Amino acid sequence: MKLLRTTVRGGGHGAVLAAIRTLLADGKAYSAEELCALGIEHKLLAAETIPNYVRNAIKTLLDRQRDRGEKPEFLLLRDGRYRLDMPVDAFAGHDDPEPSNAATEALIARLEASVHRLTPPEPGDGPNVGAPFERDVAAAFEALGFAAKRMGGEGEPDVVATAPLGDRAYTVVVECKTVATDDNQVRNPAAQEAGRLRDLVGGDYAVLLGADFPRAAELDGELKTHRVALWTTEDLVKLLRAHAVHAIRWSRLVPLFAPGRASDAIAEFALLHVHGDRKRAHVAYRYVLEEGLAYQELLANADPQVQRTSAPLTVEALAVLVNERLARESQLGRVSLDDIRRAVAYGVHPLVDTMSLDGFRVTIEARWVEDPSPKADAEKTV
Repeated sequence: MKLLRTTVRGGGHGAVLAAIRTLLADGKAYSAEELCALGIEHKLLAAETIPNYVRNAIKTLLDRQRDRGEKPEFLLLRDGRYRLDMPVDAFAGHDDPEPSNAATEALIARLEASVHRLTPPEPGDGPNVGAPFERDVAAAFEALGFAAKRMGGEGEPDVVATAPLGDRAYTVVVECKTVATDDNQVRNPAAQEAGRLRDLVGGDYAVLLGADFPRAAELDGELKTHRVALWTTEDLVKLLRAHAVHAIRWSRLVPLFAPGRASDAIAEFALLHVHGDRKRAHVAYRYVLEEGLAYQELLANADPQVQRTSAPLTVEALAVLVNERLARESQLGRVSLDDIRRAVAYGVHPLVDTMSLDGFRVTIEARWVEDPSPKADAEKTV
C-alpha cells in the first residue's frame, strides 16, 4: 500500500480521523479492522488503537457533518467498509508509480511547522510571527510552477502568485494565517482583508490559507461576499503531492479558487488527478504492450510444422485482450476503442517508439518495464 503520509498532530478522534484520511486517500474501501491494522503498521495510529475506536471516530464526524448540513466525508458501504465520498477508482487494483519526492516532502514538513509557529523567525521579520509560513507558502506555489513572491509588508498581501499562461495568465493573492492553539483553528479569519488585498494589487483570485478554520455561517458569508476561497494547509499539501505524481496544469486549478471552502473540491481534484484520466491512459498503454506482446509470442512459439495463422493485432483485438485481462483482475473499469487508439498513437510516437502501425495492423516492438527509480519515467521500455 502506497501512502501519501501526513503529519498527525495531537490525539483523540482528530488524530484517528487524520490517519483514516491518509489510509483512504487511495480511493479504496477498508473495514474498521483493516484501517486499524494498517494505521498501526504504518505508525499512523497508536499501537493500542482498536477497531471500535475507528468506528466511533467516523460515526461522530458523520453525525456532526449531517447536523451541519455538510457533505459527508466518508461513506459506509453495505458490507461495513468505509471509503472517501469521492468518485470510485475504476482501476483501483492498478497503482501508478508515485515518486517519493524528497523536496516536496521537505517543503510539506516546513509548512506543517511554520503554520503552527514552530519555525524560528529570520532577523528581518520583526514582529511578524507569520513570516516563516508566508515564505513557505510562496515556495509551495513556486513548486506548483507559479511565479510566486512573498511580500508580507504593512498593508501588502502576504503572497502573490501568478500562473504564467500568456494572455490567459491569472494572479492569486494569498492571505496566510498561523495558529498557536490546541484547537488548531484560526482565530481571526479576515476574509474581507484577503479580498481587499486582491483588489489592491489587481489580482484575479484571493485565498485565505491556514491550518483550520471554524465552521461559522458568518465566515461562510464573508467568503462569498468578498469572493475569497478558503484553503487549509492540508489542501495545499494534497495539491503538492498530486503535482509530484505528474504536473498539474495551471488552468485546471482555477475552479479551486472559487469563493467558499475549497477542501471538498481539492480532495476530489487531487484524487482524479492521480487516479482519473491519466491512470486510465496508463493502464490502457501498459496492457496494450503486455497483452499484445503475449499474443504475438503465442503465435511466434506455435508449432513450426503447423501453418502459421495470419491473425494480426488490431485496435479491436487489443481492446478485447485488454478488457479480458481487466475482467480477470476484477477491475471495475473497461477500456474503449478510443482508449486503445490513443495508447497506440502514444506507442508509435518517436519519443516512445514501442509499437509500429501498418494500416490497421499493430505490432508490439518492446517489452513493458517499470523502473522503480523515483526519477525514472514510469513509461520506460526496453
